[in-house]
This record gives sequence, structure tokens and C-alpha cells, in this order.
Amino acid sequence: MAKYNGTNKNKKIRAKAWNRANYHTNAFRDTAVGEPGEHVSVINFNFSEMRYYGKIDTEFDPVIVDTTRMARMGIAGPGHEKVHLILPPMKDMFDRFQRKFGQAVRLQKIPDDDPYLAAPTPFNTFVDPVREYRIYASNLMDTFNQEYLSDYQRSQTVKGMSDYIDHLIDYLTIMGSEFPITLTGWRKSKQSSLMSTGIAISISDLDCSIDAHKEEFLLDKNCVQFYLQTCKQFGFNASKQCPWIIVADILGAASKFYFANHGAGSTRGVFQNFYIKTYTLDLELLRPIIRKSYGEFVKENRLLKEIKVCRSNHDKLVYKNIFRTPINKREYNIEYDQYYWIPHYIQIRNMEDEFPYNEAGLVRITQKASEFEKLLDKSKAMSYINEQFRKKYRFAHGGFSYYKRRLEERQRQSENDTGRVSDDVSNY
Repeated sequence: MAKYNGTNKNKKIRAKAWNRANYHTNAFRDTAVGEPGEHVSVINFNFSEMRYYGKIDTEFDPVIVDTTRMARMGIAGPGHEKVHLILPPMKDMFDRFQRKFGQAVRLQKIPDDDPYLAAPTPFNTFVDPVREYRIYASNLMDTFNQEYLSDYQRSQTVKGMSDYIDHLIDYLTIMGSEFPITLTGWRKSKQSSLMSTGIAISISDLDCSIDAHKEEFLLDKNCVQFYLQTCKQFGFNASKQCPWIIVADILGAASKFYFANHGAGSTRGVFQNFYIKTYTLDLELLRPIIRKSYGEFVKENRLLKEIKVCRSNHDKLVYKNIFRTPINKREYNIEYDQYYWIPHYIQIRNMEDEFPYNEAGLVRITQKASEFEKLLDKSKAMSYINEQFRKKYRFAHGGFSYYKRRLEERQRQSENDTGRVSDDVSNY
């Protein structure tokens, strides 16, 4: 009988919470080497800033992997014809990882019929973040069209693209930071998966939402510590939520050797060599998604009835039928260019970061960014905008830096309290 029974299908919230807590507390409790506790390679990628692992670089900018720098990993055998993409250093790391398990099978440490560990094989390595983002943003825009603009009075005020964009800003304000629309906002959200970072490999096709599968894969076996030690030896961490997902430890000594062999001898070098900052792609990706969505809205809402009061007879209403038309790509790029989007983009980024700036602050940033766009180029304008928000969310509420400051404050308070007690005792 399974010890861990948590699934997303647990009917009772209390039972689901207990089961998840049971797994989180006990699954890896005695896996450390030579001491109690969890093995150092077991990482909870859902905790605090660990959910940003591989998604935010050393300069606190959201990033996506540069697919032109990735290597191909072809897996031979039936059902494994798919060619996986992976960072070149990780290809070397995983090759050594596989050899170690092959050696363990020969030494009978692992049964040769183990479906996953006898010969670890990538079932999945990389999900394209741009494709993942486009699907997400398109679904968000579909909801905007089908639900928010389904209101007749509201849809009647949409006479053209500018009206459509104004309503979109209102909609995003209502939805809040949980539903970002820029690539940068999406990258920092829960919508962005660990598998899109380019540094994760899944060696199983089991379901992460079923805790019993984690027992089947590893926890019921005698090789738990061997598995975790091998991960650490070759520069990987194991996901606590899905132990069959192994993730490159780009801060670790073991992985540093492999990354250095590919020209990235530091964490900063890893991000500089293999990743792209998302803010450089935000408008490039978002603008066509909005144009396409507007075209779909027009297709379903071709007719607009405009009602006016007759000038000569105020008791009479004049009805006029207006037919909405989609905007072609050329017209769109001319009329709604980068300069047009700057104030809207700044407003959206402010909403996605939970309003760090007031109206006066947004005006100041918009004026400065517009000057950069006119006098220099769009990349300078986007860089300036990004810097204004980066310096805010670096120390945002709920992040690692936030909790670190709170712990330091508590420690100082404790030391101060201890000092006061000591002084009091010395007086006796």
C-alpha cells in the first residue's frame, strides 16, 4: 500500500492538504549522507525564489534559453525517435550520469529490469518557452474577447484598434498580476514551466501530480541515496515534487566543470552564453498576438450600431450601421509602432509587478523612455523601462531577499533582546 496518497483528485481539501504535507515532510527525510535530513541534491523548485530558477539571471532579469545555442540529443529505440534539445554542457553531464547507472546495473546495485533507472532515458528535455508563452497569451486574449467583450454595451464602444487596446488595459488591470500578458511577466509567473528553462531533464513519463508514482519511481527502492548522490556527482539536483526531473545545478562545483568546457565558467557566463533577456522580445511577441486577437473579435462582431440624437429634432434617434474591419499588418506596424506602445507597455509592466509606481512615476518613465526611443533606438528605450522595474522587484515582497531581510531583522532583534537581559542580570 502506498505511503503517499496525494493527488489533484483528492476530493476533500483537508485530505489533500494532509497528503501533500505528509509527502513534503517525510518523502526524503532520511536521505542525507552521514547526517539526518534531506539529501543536498533534493530541491523544492516551488519555494520562494527557487521557482525562478533558470528563469531569472544574475542581473535579476527574466530570461529564456537561446535555442540556437542548444544541442541535439537523439535517443535510439522504439518510441524514442524524438530528438531532444538540451544545453551542450548538460549533454555531457547526462552522458556521465547514464554511464554511472549502467555501471550500477553491472554491479547489481540496480536491477537490470528497472523501467527507469536501469538505463535512464530522457522522456522530455525542453519545452519551447516562446511557443508556451504564445499559447498562454492567445488563450488569455480569447478569454478577453469571449467574456469581457461579450458585454454588449462594452463591445459597442470598440470602434477600432485603439478602443480595443484601451479595453484590454482595463481587463488586465482587473485580472491582476496572476494573469500577465508580456513574456517578461509570464516568465515570472506560475504559468511558466521548469521544463522551458533548458536545464531540466525528465527521465520518466509518470504523472507529477500523483505522489504514489514517486514511490514507484524511486522511494520504494533501495537505491534512493545512490540516485541522489549520482545526481550531485554529475551536477544535477532532483526536483522534490517530481524526483524524475533532474535539473542542472549551475551554481554547483560539479556542473561548473562541464559548463566551463563550453565557455561558461561562471553563473553569469551561463546566462550570457545561453540565454536571452525577455524584455528584448516583449513587444515583438505581444504586438502580433493582439492584432490577431482583434481580427478575431472583428470577425465575430462585424456590425456596430451607432446611435446619435438628431440635431434638428432632439426627440429623434438616428441609427447608423458601421462595419468593423480588421487591420492589416502594414497599417498596424505604421499606426501602432514601438513609440505608440511605450506608454501602454509601461502601464502593463506596472500592473504585472503589482503597481510599484504611482501615476506620476509612470509619466516620468514614459517621458524618459519616449526620449530614448526618439533620440537613440528602441533597444535603449526598452532597456531603460526594464531597469526601472528590475530595481523594484529585486526586493519585492515574498521573494528570497524579502525573507532574508526578515530573518536578519529577527536575528538583530534577538541579539538586542539578549543584550538587554544580560545587562539586567549584571545589575544583581
